[in-house]
Amino acid sequence: MIYIQVNEDGFPWHDTCLHVYEECIEGEVDYGLVDERTFGRTRFRPEDVFVGDIPYTSRFIREVLRRDFEMLECYPAELRPFLGRDIFPLSLDELRMRTKPLFVKPMEPKLFAGGVQTFEEVEPHLPPGYDTSLATCFGAEPVDIRAEYRFFVSRGEIVGIQHADGDFRRFPEVGEIKEWIASFRAQPVAFC
Repeated sequence: MIYIQVNEDGFPWHDTCLHVYEECIEGEVDYGLVDERTFGRTRFRPEDVFVGDIPYTSRFIREVLRRDFEMLECYPAELRPFLGRDIFPLSLDELRMRTKPLFVKPMEPKLFAGGVQTFEEVEPHLPPGYDTSLATCFGAEPVDIRAEYRFFVSRGEIVGIQHADGDFRRFPEVGEIKEWIASFRAQPVAFC
C-alpha cells in the first residue's frame, strides 16, 4: 500500500505527494491518505511506502522500518566551495538584531521556510513561545539567483534534475555538477 501525506484540507502535502497521488489514480494502485491526526493511528506495514514531508517520513522510517534515520547536513563542507557564497551559523536572536534581510534557513528541519528574510518575516511561523536563543540557522548574504535546479543523486550518479525557481531556460552545466558530486567523498547513498 502507498500512503500519501495530505494537509488538513485533504490535499496532497507537496508536489511529490500530488504526483504520486495522480499516478496511483491513473495506474489504479491502492493508496491511502494520511494527515497529522491519522498518522499515529494508521497500521503501517514494513512493505508499505510512505510519501510525505521530512518529519513524517523520518518517523515512518524509524517506527515502521525500524531503521535509524539521519538527515544529511544541509551544506556539507566538501561542497561549500561551490556555493558561491559564505554560509555561516546564525541564531534567530542575531537575525533579530540585523536591519537588512539575510538568506536564512533553519538547521532544525521545517521550523520555518528558508529564504531571504528578516526576523519579522520569520517570527509569525515559529511555534508559540519558541525560545529564539536556541534556534540555530544557516545564514548568508543574499545573492541574485537567476535559476535554481535540484539534482537527485543515487550512488554517485545523477538520476534526475528538477527546475526549482527562476528562469528554466538557464540550464546548469551538468559536467560541472558531476565534478562537484565526484568531489563529495562522504556522500550518502542518495541525496539531492
